[in-house]
Amino acid sequence: MSLVQDVRFGIRMLRKSPTFTMAAVLALGLGVGANTTVFTWLKAVLLAPLPGVAEGDRLVTLSSARGECRASSRRASPTTRRWA
Repeated sequence: MSLVQDVRFGIRMLRKSPTFTMAAVLALGLGVGANTTVFTWLKAVLLAPLPGVAEGDRLVTLSSARGECRASSRRASPTTRRWA
């Protein structure tokens, strides 16, 4: 069989079962849409540089094993001042 015959046969089978065709098209559309949404979000959140930060590769996270320095703290703890 040639490619043209295979395509004609596929179209003929899809016309015979419109319910399956609609379900397949809907599933493919939802899958492509969800995949696009997830990868767009990941690119924006994880891969894009931070806005307003000139040297993002120099950012660091400070933490302490004893829990003295917390990410939610607005004041610098004594441990953080020693690290700076």
